[in-house]
Amino acid sequence: MLLKEKVLLSMVAVLMVSSVLTGCLEEEQKYPNAEMNILSAEARFLGTEHWRYPTEGNEFLWIQVEMNNLNEKEDLSLRAWYFELVTEQGHVYTNARLDGAPDRIIAGANVTFYVVFEIPMEQTGDTLRFEPSWFLEEPFTEKIPGY
Repeated sequence: MLLKEKVLLSMVAVLMVSSVLTGCLEEEQKYPNAEMNILSAEARFLGTEHWRYPTEGNEFLWIQVEMNNLNEKEDLSLRAWYFELVTEQGHVYTNARLDGAPDRIIAGANVTFYVVFEIPMEQTGDTLRFEPSWFLEEPFTEKIPGY
């Protein structure tokens, strides 16, 4: 066998082994896991500490959310921009504020807090979407109960 052929075969063998190992690592890798439930929803005319009153014609939609970090060792970040509100009329609002929420949900913890949106009074919240940067699949979506 020529030296060129040996080098080529060695390179092919290395590529095959690395592709097999990479596949094994991907199967073993566990992604962050969480659960979201909406406990209640309420329209209010008083907002959060730094976002007190809605603009004229608007109201605040307070959505009480429970989040469970199902990971045994990994904390999860929690940010307002992870949340979106879709109304029955099809509008999407991304201007969420969090009230009573931690910056991080520690491993195995269960937290309850409010996600607050300012929306026009003639709009009705339909679905809450949660798409954190650490979540790699489809966003969590949950129907908002009547309020």
